Amino acid sequence: MPPALRRLAGAAWISLLALSLAGLLWLTPLYPRLEAWLGDSQQRLSAAERYFTDTLVVEIDEASIEALREFFGTWPYQRDVYALLLDYLAEKGARGVVFDVLFSEGRNGDARFRTAIANAGIAVLAASALNKPAQLDTRRRLAPFAARGEAPLPALDWAGVALPNAQLLDGLPASQQVGMISVVNDSDGVLRAVPLLHRVGDAYLPSLVLASLFPGQQLPLPRHGNGTLSIGPYTWPVGRDGTVRLYFPSNPNAVPVMPLARLASAALGVPGQDIAPAVLRGKTVFIGNTALFSDHVNTPRGIMNGVHVLAIAHELLAQSQVLTPPRVAWDLLLLAVALLPAALRAWRPTRPFAWCVAAGLSAALLVYLGNLALLRWFDQQSWLAFPLVANFAATLAICALALREEARQRAQAAIARADAETELALRQQRFIAMVSHEFRTPLAIIEASLQNLKLLATDLPHNIVARHGKIHRASHRLQALINNHLTEDRLRSANQPPKEEPFDIFELASRTARRAEWPELICATDELRAMVRGDKELMRIVLANLIDNAMKYSPDGGLIRVEGRIDADIAEVRVIDSGIGISAEALPHIFEQYFRADNTKQSGAGLGLYLVKEIVERHGGTIDATSQPGRGTTLCLRLPIQTE
Repeated sequence: MPPALRRLAGAAWISLLALSLAGLLWLTPLYPRLEAWLGDSQQRLSAAERYFTDTLVVEIDEASIEALREFFGTWPYQRDVYALLLDYLAEKGARGVVFDVLFSEGRNGDARFRTAIANAGIAVLAASALNKPAQLDTRRRLAPFAARGEAPLPALDWAGVALPNAQLLDGLPASQQVGMISVVNDSDGVLRAVPLLHRVGDAYLPSLVLASLFPGQQLPLPRHGNGTLSIGPYTWPVGRDGTVRLYFPSNPNAVPVMPLARLASAALGVPGQDIAPAVLRGKTVFIGNTALFSDHVNTPRGIMNGVHVLAIAHELLAQSQVLTPPRVAWDLLLLAVALLPAALRAWRPTRPFAWCVAAGLSAALLVYLGNLALLRWFDQQSWLAFPLVANFAATLAICALALREEARQRAQAAIARADAETELALRQQRFIAMVSHEFRTPLAIIEASLQNLKLLATDLPHNIVARHGKIHRASHRLQALINNHLTEDRLRSANQPPKEEPFDIFELASRTARRAEWPELICATDELRAMVRGDKELMRIVLANLIDNAMKYSPDGGLIRVEGRIDADIAEVRVIDSGIGISAEALPHIFEQYFRADNTKQSGAGLGLYLVKEIVERHGGTIDATSQPGRGTTLCLRLPIQTE
């Protein structure tokens, strides 16, 4: 397959994978919640503050109920109270009065209220949906207020309806509007859309917010087509269920508010409480309960009282400030932008990981900002979650491929470096082993000569004795260095595996300590016995290295202790010095190969403690160190005791 075609195939399968993952998410309950959250966040960013002037909300709040108790008695009020309010509002020139109150049961004052409704001609009453079928009498009473438009019309279907009681409704002309107060929240309990029409049987009843646009008028014939619903002079984009998505203002106080006590005082003629006609003339007044147990609605802008949502929805519908449902063309455009990372496989298949991440984030940002622009300037919704999920999947895929490519390149480079380093290390080991073997014989002769001189020359001057001791210590350190290198070579050699034999670790510690030439060395292991299994010679090298290390970093005349302890089935040997100690920063690294602490002035290759750890761990043991700078160091060796 040609390289260009192979790259196109790679981009295609990444796109297909991304679309498949987004489609699977779309089938889960998580998708609607993700879509709603993204839509709400974008609306909060794009929505503007609005202050509507054609509506007024009259709140039946707790303070008003208490203040009006002496005039109207306890809540709920008799119906003549509403008649009083309606008469006053009609007198002041209100365009419409919408009662967000159900009058389904008869009460005192219904006749007076019915007369006020008929005289004012601007009232809109609320009805409520029922899940049980409507009775024949209800259908008869519903007929004058229902619309029969072009069938079928998008609407919410209900089995029945609870209309205002017969004393209020019967005999009213069809121009008096009755609207359904019922709504359906999204799956997360948030109200984002309001229905325009409700269907009960073959009759269409307007929603309360739709009826509020036509107070005192018979509802015009609805017309449906091309994703819109037209009623009178208004045309709105609607979903399949006939709902309109609201574009809530960013501020919750978008409509003016008046407490019921203020309006009722004016209607009762209380001196000094009259309301100027300009406050009410030409406005649609919504009267609803906002007291403690009132209707609350969860919206994208937070929890609001139902009557406030009605008033805001009324203004939004009147000004056509609603969202257009998603359109295929816009969604495909956003999806194409989201899949740009997949196209990278066809353009530059070997881009590094960081570049792939940046490309994916850039495409996601373009999708988010593009949808934000659609909301801001065109009131256009899109299915934002689907392209973003597809973008995430495509970005993840190309990043995984980039990581795999980088890992392959790093592995090849590491193999090449390892081969070169291995060859160099083998050469160095062979050279060091050869030199070490060649040095052992001359060093043994020097050591024997030094011992003979010490025995023969007993009355030498002090400076000669000191120089003799310096030569002896240098020879000893060189011998230890050679032994360490030979031990390392033995550990690395597969031809010389460690021996397996039982020996007494405490006896070995005592003999090793006695051979050390240090005047203030105390060995407290003579009385202990513990058989361990392993290579006795290697373990002697371990103990010699620990004691030699203590001697190297202790001052002349400093105390060194070798202690033993048996803890259950563990034999423990401690070498404690009174030397310069090890800093907290260096302590974790002292067992590393060729490590040398900054505060030491002693010579050495940094190999002794590394070999100690290697040998101890091969014997199934552990070794650790504790230290206080200026006060000394304790190295603790632990080996399992042989149980057989």
